Amino acid sequence: MTASTVGIYETIAYEQRKYKSKGFGNFFAMLLTFAFFYYAPEVGKVFWANVLTIDMDIRFLVPLVTFLQAIFVHLTLNSIIGIIYCLEWPFFEKYKISK
Repeated sequence: MTASTVGIYETIAYEQRKYKSKGFGNFFAMLLTFAFFYYAPEVGKVFWANVLTIDMDIRFLVPLVTFLQAIFVHLTLNSIIGIIYCLEWPFFEKYKISK
């Protein structure tokens, strides 16, 4: 084994220990990973097919839409996390890290 594969195995072992203590953590981590790699290309096909019909220079359009998409996703997900954090639901509170 090379140094990089040892690092990968150590990382996987660490992640398994981390999620094992959280019950369904491994299941949800795998589900999210599968959903990303399966649905992201499907959504991308529809999204970019519609975006590329806009009458604009493609050298300007693609970076602009990519940037706006990243900002939209970032703001949406952080807003959802913020709402969950502020509601202090017991299910999420038990996983909150507080010192």
